[in-house]
Order: sequence, then structure tokens, then C-alpha cells
Amino acid sequence: MKNKIRFGSEYSKLNFVFCNPDGLRDRTLNTAFERIKKRANVPDIRIHDLRHTFVVLSLEAGIPLEHIQHDLGHESISITADIYAHITKKMRKKSKKKISEYMSNNF
Repeated sequence: MKNKIRFGSEYSKLNFVFCNPDGLRDRTLNTAFERIKKRANVPDIRIHDLRHTFVVLSLEAGIPLEHIQHDLGHESISITADIYAHITKKMRKKSKKKISEYMSNNF
């Protein structure tokens, strides 16, 4: 907020998560991430892809979507669900197993 006041109308309104004091994109993190990817010999992914991976792994682990929403800082759970909640084969298999167990135990 101090920087927004300091730079006034020159402050970038793009709301970058990682930015310089004037609100413009800071390339430092991206540069470091590129070096890490090369050293680790991992696929060419973006930092934002890590968010998607975090959500999918969290869902596979059975963490409620409401908790994930909080971790991501979304005001609405629909944003989290619509953008990040991908259903994987592992999740479908787990769901089928759960319903099968439920049916076996209750009918």
C-alpha cells in the first residue's frame, strides 16, 4: 500500500503477486525458477502450474475444497473449483471404491 501511494498513477494496476516496488512484474523469481528447472531436469512448466499441481495433489489426498480455497486465498469456492479442481484417474478410482464399499456395507 505504501508503494501504491508513493508511485501514485505510475503504479501498475495489474496486481502481480511478485512485483517490483512500482508494481511491475519482477523477473527475479522466474529467472531463479528457470535455473532450478534446468538443474533438476524437470519439464518446462510455469510457476503458476505449481498451483494447479498443489490443488490436484491436495484433492487426491482428500483435503476438502474449502481448505484449499483458503490456502489459495480465493474469496469464492467456485473460483477454486472452476479453475483448479481437476478430476484425475486416481480420484475417480478412489470414488468408485468408496461407493462400492458403501453399497457393500449398507445394502
